[in-house]
Amino acid sequence: MAERPGLEQELLRLAGTRLVQPVETGKRYQALLSQYPDDKNVIAEYAWFFYDTGDLEKAIEYARRAIALDDALPSARFNLGFTYTRMGRYDEAIEELAQMFERADPRYAPESPYMYFNFLLMLANGFDYDKSAAHLERIIAAHPRLSANGSDVHLRRMNESRTKQIYLLNNTMSGFLLFIDLVSSTQYKQDFPDRWQERIVHFLMYTKYALKTVDFEFIKFIGDEVMMFRPFDGKKSRSQIALDIFGFVASRQNWYASEVNRFNPALKGVDNSVDNPHRIKVKITLGEVTNAKVFYPYYNEAYDLIGEDVDRIARIKEMGYENLVIADEGFVRALSENGPAFTDAFSEMTWQQKFKGIKEKVKFFGKLLPG
Repeated sequence: MAERPGLEQELLRLAGTRLVQPVETGKRYQALLSQYPDDKNVIAEYAWFFYDTGDLEKAIEYARRAIALDDALPSARFNLGFTYTRMGRYDEAIEELAQMFERADPRYAPESPYMYFNFLLMLANGFDYDKSAAHLERIIAAHPRLSANGSDVHLRRMNESRTKQIYLLNNTMSGFLLFIDLVSSTQYKQDFPDRWQERIVHFLMYTKYALKTVDFEFIKFIGDEVMMFRPFDGKKSRSQIALDIFGFVASRQNWYASEVNRFNPALKGVDNSVDNPHRIKVKITLGEVTNAKVFYPYYNEAYDLIGEDVDRIARIKEMGYENLVIADEGFVRALSENGPAFTDAFSEMTWQQKFKGIKEKVKFFGKLLPG
């Protein structure tokens, strides 16, 4: 491309206009082909134009032309995999992608083609995971270069750790789910942009590790919110676990809220009174989850949970209060089992709400925190 200044940038620009300006984009591709009739990248990008605009036979024709110039060109092989899949010709799509992986270095290749390949195997095998895994082994055996360049390891790992978790959600967990939300984060960002980042990063990271004190496992960050889970592991009763959590985040001493501000970098050298705008104020939501499905997503989470209980707890919102703990009936019931002193721990506020997709009205309770 060095002897063709501006061509790479032009192809990138056209990739963004294929769907929104198909007529003009098609004419520009034709002009480029007249100027560079043997340029593999121009031809391969023209194949993607035909794929995007629905002329699948033309997409195949131009992808084949690009491969004739360079049979290791990944974009052309990937195009054929997509095109044959769209046409329902799954075996041909699988073969093209296998040939692409044979010519790739998995150390530098993006993950998306490998994941797409595993999805394709599921599609071709009627979404039967065991059949798709056996199919993958047949492909690896039929393409020895996959083992030679390490693609076999990459494909198996993706199949086992990702595809299996998507289609075989056999594992379930029960426990207490917790969300801690930083109150007025957007307003604080507008009012104190120079301190917002250090404050929110501190809140997120401190929360992630502080809750491990009472055996919560980190699930993920969601904007300015932290999601954590305390599984029922058989070592402690539900009531004892509820008591541990209550003492940590909802008691009069409120260890969590006081300590999160003790180490709050935005409070350095300023007044630490409760009305200081730099103090961290939170909304804490607690609820009981029964038999939620467990799966393992792509990024930094150890695992994630799906289920009606998870959905219900995640949607409990009560705006208008700061430093508030909200608990569902499951958590309140478990806490009450610790004796009369805890029966009315959440008697200050009670709400009832109907959520879309959940049959019964959800009852939940609130408790204001000091400070």
